Amino acid sequence: MKNAYAITNQTISQKEYVVCMKLDEDRNPVGVHICDVKKAILNHIYVGKVERIAPALKAAFVRFGQNQICFLPLSEAKSPFYVRKNSKKDELCAGDEILIQITREALKEKEPAASCHLSLHGKYMVLTTKNKSFSISSRIQGARRTELENLLKQTVEEKPYGIVIRTLAASVSDDDIAQDYQMLHEQFESIMSKYAHRALYDTVWAEAPDYINFLKNQFEFGSDNIVTDSPEILNQLKEHAPVLAKESQLYTDQCVSLSVLYHIRGHLDDLLSNKIWLKSGSNIIIEQLETLTFIDVNTAKSNIKKSNPYSVNLEAMKAALRQIALRNISGMILIDFINMTEAENADLIELLKQETRKYPNPCRFIDITKLGLVELTRKKISRSVKDIVNNS
Repeated sequence: MKNAYAITNQTISQKEYVVCMKLDEDRNPVGVHICDVKKAILNHIYVGKVERIAPALKAAFVRFGQNQICFLPLSEAKSPFYVRKNSKKDELCAGDEILIQITREALKEKEPAASCHLSLHGKYMVLTTKNKSFSISSRIQGARRTELENLLKQTVEEKPYGIVIRTLAASVSDDDIAQDYQMLHEQFESIMSKYAHRALYDTVWAEAPDYINFLKNQFEFGSDNIVTDSPEILNQLKEHAPVLAKESQLYTDQCVSLSVLYHIRGHLDDLLSNKIWLKSGSNIIIEQLETLTFIDVNTAKSNIKKSNPYSVNLEAMKAALRQIALRNISGMILIDFINMTEAENADLIELLKQETRKYPNPCRFIDITKLGLVELTRKKISRSVKDIVNNS
């Protein structure tokens, strides 16, 4: 049986979200993405107006909507695309209308962050105006790297942008890469042809919804399929990812909903719960705070004499890493395992290091603290499930 991507609308805490959940052949979640499509601004390109320059912060504050202001580091404001220049000075000034692209969504009390360097993301490459050179992922080596270098030299020469080839390009044909490049080139040309005539606060380019980028990065042709119960979602796929739309089907069964069929609501409730029960009867408690996450392993209902601390900890370790990945937890993570012998501790840590390598964004083992807590860190790429739900 193929892996399935189930995409549906779900109400969480009285708010509407699009949930894209990747499930294995046993319908257990192995990936999840939640987004509020109506409020999504990440990677969108707007006509913004510089409110003020803050020399002490080496930044500018730019209004890109009636009630929306973003933080623009001056290092990201070199050679901006001016829509209307308010001053004869060469440097950026208050009142200037420019193109800005949102690079980070608002976090707590912080405004969204933006850049004047535009980036368009394809499946195999990124087009960027930050420089006019090209680069290739360091993970691509040997003959394939040389082939891609030659292909780029022929394609990108004398263009007003640069290209970054992603790791996924290593295993696809030159035709696939050429199609990806042509799509990005046409998007860039479309933006350049119309931005100077747009009104203040206009959205010049709207990035595809986050769940579509999630699909693009993870979908494997021949191994996966996509199913949704929403005609609107299917139309978004046709608009932003027509190749993936061909692999999608509309679920129309009125007797059993898509959410019930794939147990989506139950999986979501598990991801938002702080307690996860394990098969042995033990559990892990996940306390996700602003600056760190604490995971406590409890024997609970398990028979510790039969299962022994090591086997409980091994089960809990695998479950904890899985929850960290599914919930997209990042930053400092502390795990309090059940006390074991020194040799068992060393063995568990070695297995933990091996297990975390299975994930695309792996945890990094730091140390065991004086209190016996295992300390990990995980790079933040995007917001956690909890943060999305609590701060939408």
